[in-house]
Amino acid sequence: WNAVGRPAEIHEIVGQKDFTDDAKGWIENSSYPEALLFVGPSGIGKTSAARVIGMKMLGEHGYDTDFYECNASDDRGIDFVRVFLKQAATTAPYQGDRKVILLDEADGLTPAAQDAVRQIIENNTGNCLFIFTANEGSKIRPAIKSRCVVYQFKPINPDEGSEHLFNVCKKVGVPNSICVSWSKDFPRLIRSMNGDLRACVNMLEALSPYEDSLHKKIGDMGDISKA
Repeated sequence: WNAVGRPAEIHEIVGQKDFTDDAKGWIENSSYPEALLFVGPSGIGKTSAARVIGMKMLGEHGYDTDFYECNASDDRGIDFVRVFLKQAATTAPYQGDRKVILLDEADGLTPAAQDAVRQIIENNTGNCLFIFTANEGSKIRPAIKSRCVVYQFKPINPDEGSEHLFNVCKKVGVPNSICVSWSKDFPRLIRSMNGDLRACVNMLEALSPYEDSLHKKIGDMGDISKA
């Protein structure tokens, strides 16, 4: 379900107009920033947006060889930065002019690791586009922020999110009568999940395929939002 709902094109990214407007210009002009920072809560498309930028900048074949993704909350320390990240940033791309390096959940990096990352950015922007995501922007060192174009990703609003959820249900083969019935409760679901589309999709995937199953599930959650 989540794979089906994941955007492959800029226009498929839901609810982040400031970012998508700028990204369309980068793609049209084949000119990308040196570094990007996407800040916002979980499940609203930060990582997906980074992957779309990587695909558009590198192309399908370049994406396979020159897109590096790592979860910084798993590899938090200075050794990870000095060994893996430095090597990835300094070696030449297999194709094209630049690599793309995504550090997901970069707010999990230790302060010392962030200082080392800053030096790597300074020395290798000609070789790489660095993309950072963070749930809490306050945990990213100012020296890194100052080198990035920063976008604040917002929770998805119910109208945009409902359209996305409906399209996901159709793509995965949910019968039309169930899609229509569920869609009446999509705004309530999105509010219940605080705009986290990934959590919404996970709940839909787990539902029994009946027309009233989402309505009952939201009731069981104690949802008090209005339709």
